[in-house]
Amino acid sequence: MIVFKEWVSQQELLLEKKGDKHSFSCVMALFNAKDAKYVLDWSNTYVKDKNLFTAEDGGMGREDEIHVTVLYGLHTNNVKDIGKITDKVKPFDITLGKVSKFESNDYDVLKIDVKSDYLHTLNAEFKKMDYTSKFDKYVPHCTIAYVKKGSCDHLLDKNHFEDKKISINSLTFSSAYGRKTKITLN
Repeated sequence: MIVFKEWVSQQELLLEKKGDKHSFSCVMALFNAKDAKYVLDWSNTYVKDKNLFTAEDGGMGREDEIHVTVLYGLHTNNVKDIGKITDKVKPFDITLGKVSKFESNDYDVLKIDVKSDYLHTLNAEFKKMDYTSKFDKYVPHCTIAYVKKGSCDHLLDKNHFEDKKISINSLTFSSAYGRKTKITLN
């Protein structure tokens, strides 16, 4: 049986009441607390604050909710709509790879490559629902931080995380309004 646990901050309720929202909903695979702490500790040690692309720059800075996005772009805001897929999902493992980056015009996204055939399967299942995406190919990854262009290139291709196995025991559904629902996998 899937267990849904919903949490909502005051800010999220205000956004929902005002009609402010993200463009779409998403499903994320959450790291457990121990593995999330490992990534956060590494980030705090090696990614210097001066290199972060922060809100002052128009960016998001350091990631603090360690996860792999399964699919962003879902049109539904109702967690029950994804239950047809999530009720079949059992806990699964992913394997971390090297530190790499995505580049944009203004900043780089420092990330950990993730290997998992099952994430590709889940992504394909969610793509059967109404969704919008500007990306043709699914590239599973764990975002570490949004950084100033070229500022963390010395961290690329390092083996800090390579071949580390992570057990995924929960997913999170995040509605376009920012309401998050934890889905415990059994």
